[in-house]
Amino acid sequence: MTARIVRIEALAIAALAIAACSDNKKDLLSPQAPDKLYVLEPKTPILRPYLPNPDDFMEIAAGGDHTCARQYDGDVYCWGLEGEAGYGRIDSVPKIAFTGAKQVVVGGTHACILNGAGSAYCRGGGNSGQLGLQLGAQIGYGAGWVLGPKDPNSLGTLPPLAYSSLAAAGSSTCGMTTSGLMYCWGMAGNVNPQQMTSIPWAILTPGNYSPFFNQVAIGNQHVCGMVYGEVDCYGNDQFGQAGSDPNNTFYYPGTKIVLVAMATDLRTDVRRISSQGDFTCADMNSGTVRCFGFNWDGNLGNAAGSFSFTSQAVGNGQQLSGVAAGFRHACALDANSEAWCWGYNYWGMVGNGTWSYSTSSAQKVLGQSTGYQTNGATIKFRALAAGREHTCGISNDNHIYCWGHNNFRQLGTWLVGANGQTLAGGWVPAPVFVM
Repeated sequence: MTARIVRIEALAIAALAIAACSDNKKDLLSPQAPDKLYVLEPKTPILRPYLPNPDDFMEIAAGGDHTCARQYDGDVYCWGLEGEAGYGRIDSVPKIAFTGAKQVVVGGTHACILNGAGSAYCRGGGNSGQLGLQLGAQIGYGAGWVLGPKDPNSLGTLPPLAYSSLAAAGSSTCGMTTSGLMYCWGMAGNVNPQQMTSIPWAILTPGNYSPFFNQVAIGNQHVCGMVYGEVDCYGNDQFGQAGSDPNNTFYYPGTKIVLVAMATDLRTDVRRISSQGDFTCADMNSGTVRCFGFNWDGNLGNAAGSFSFTSQAVGNGQQLSGVAAGFRHACALDANSEAWCWGYNYWGMVGNGTWSYSTSSAQKVLGQSTGYQTNGATIKFRALAAGREHTCGISNDNHIYCWGHNNFRQLGTWLVGANGQTLAGGWVPAPVFVM
């Protein structure tokens, strides 16, 4: 079943795009970009915003074994295991899964979009309530609009909330409301299955205070939020992924669960955050990337180790931005728009032309595949997405490339070797079919 969602009006899309795009490169990673361009005419300066083409890709998201990309006109293409239908079907090439979207997020087995009215729509696997579709937690597979929070005066729900942004990973989904509150459904940092819920609930401290995050990143079983350049996290902290000093943190008795959002060592100058597995990464205003948490695969990008609750500088301070954290690896862009990756690399998702169990330092992603593990020109990217065992990116010329594991066609292509066999994965970027 394909979800067809009412398309956003052109004016709403234009407003979104102006804020996201500063020039013909449509740089998605620069929050300092001007929201308008000035064109000088003979006598009077006329305000004339640049508008992308309808088929320009504005966003890409990767999850467990599937990938989705959103175009400027609101169409969302998905491919891989969850693919177009969300019922365990494999789509080996991209197909339209949603329309009218202004944001798309992807979890382990589900995907959600936000439309122009702020309504959230989810589909795929909902065994932990991550779809937000019913009062009970387990739904198997499904699709529909996210319900409102539980009505405290009845057994039903309140009207659906309007969200300004969404976040998803693993079996969790969260949304920031237009009023600044954060609501989550599914696992969302709660490792007690009896407390999981499939309808949104407000994330509050014991004093009934909301952290008012302006960005959220969800990990495997933890959640981090950013507010005024500070990163606060809650949930599972077994590997330091919530960034809490065990000597100064109150955990739920007998566990490593941080119950309320607590400040990490990243207190200032954070620009954006990313997570998906058991570690968290942040873009810094200084132009570097810092990560904390699980590090046995070199996830923190400087040296392999057990874990670290204090943030580590990727590449010992290498100039990188636009970090995308996957389940066990992460990637970011340098100043030349070229991709670098680090962490788990058994299926080649680091993209350096090799495979290995781990790469503890940032590796440059090689040029695009022109055949079985041969390299063409180096690709310039403007956005990256890291999944469980694959990586994808939007190039500056509006094409999509993927690399890594392809067992469920999450790379969006059939990679064919010299003797015609279908390959299980690619160690360097390959163009997504018909994109």
